[in-house]
Amino acid sequence: MLGLLCLFAAAQAGETNPDKPDKPENPGIGLKKSLDGVTANSDGTYSIRIRLAVRNTGDEDLVLLQITDSLDFVAPDQIVDVRIPQVLTGDLTPNPSYDGITDMRLLQGDDELAAGDEASLVIEFRLRADGNAGPYVNEAMAWAEGKYSGKTAKDRDSCKIKLPVAPTAQFEKTVGEVLLNDDGTYTTEVTLVAENTGPEGLVKLQFKDDLDIFGSGRLLAVDDVEVLEGDLTLNPAYDGRRDIRLLQGDDELARGARASLRFVITFDARTETGPFENCAVLWFAGQDTGIGVDIVDCAQIHLPRRPEISVEMLTGEVTLNDDGSQSVPLTITVSNTGDDDLQGLLLEDSL
Repeated sequence: MLGLLCLFAAAQAGETNPDKPDKPENPGIGLKKSLDGVTANSDGTYSIRIRLAVRNTGDEDLVLLQITDSLDFVAPDQIVDVRIPQVLTGDLTPNPSYDGITDMRLLQGDDELAAGDEASLVIEFRLRADGNAGPYVNEAMAWAEGKYSGKTAKDRDSCKIKLPVAPTAQFEKTVGEVLLNDDGTYTTEVTLVAENTGPEGLVKLQFKDDLDIFGSGRLLAVDDVEVLEGDLTLNPAYDGRRDIRLLQGDDELARGARASLRFVITFDARTETGPFENCAVLWFAGQDTGIGVDIVDCAQIHLPRRPEISVEMLTGEVTLNDDGSQSVPLTITVSNTGDDDLQGLLLEDSL
């Protein structure tokens, strides 16, 4: 009779949890984290893509699955933006509030993962390096509970993030002496110099110089464009207004090499007195990294001073003196009508 009662109790237990496995309940979880890509952006930031794969390595289903990934390997203000995690495989529910700083949970937290199954997702974020290329170590953690045992399973994994170093160069723009021409226009010479100071060659070299800078005045001509150093291919269409590209755009500059060019501009200042701010841009990409960089340098164009003077004489009423002579008052006004101070002033009046 006692044996029948035991069998009946066992049958009832089976009916209350028919899905409970007969094998041992040992939950297990494995996390694999890998760097999926680093892209250097033109604004100096870097876009990072990280892949996370989680696998149920135990002998029972997992519930309450969660993965966390903290982006605290840099200062919080270096994280520019973070995208919502994207599911690659499996039935996962991303956490739309994930930002890696205040909320590090990648999932909503109620997903399940059957024994032997795997799921994966990617996170993408953008950061400022602030001069530190790494490598950085970024760690993530995954955990869940056994569906039947209630036991917790955890795993951690990390990956190193090494940022590509942007190519560097020095760029200088200089303006020569401004000459006043006989017709009232001005002429000056502009020189642009670039030097590769970085660890890799530079490609797609380009100089840009916009000469639409004279306000109510106007640019009259660009002449004598010539290469001074390096193997540069000039753009024959450059005019400083409609086309501001000085090069064809496919030149290279080896490590430590210099390249320079010069040109002469003529302009009419009209009523403008200057100075005129003239900025040029050097653009290039790293031969190995492919990172694009632009550098701006400016110079001022100062008009030569033009000393001018005006003299005005006024005569007053003529007075007859007692001795028969006559007196007349003279008023002489001298004005500095130029744009330079005058010195050594001498006034002569031959009577």
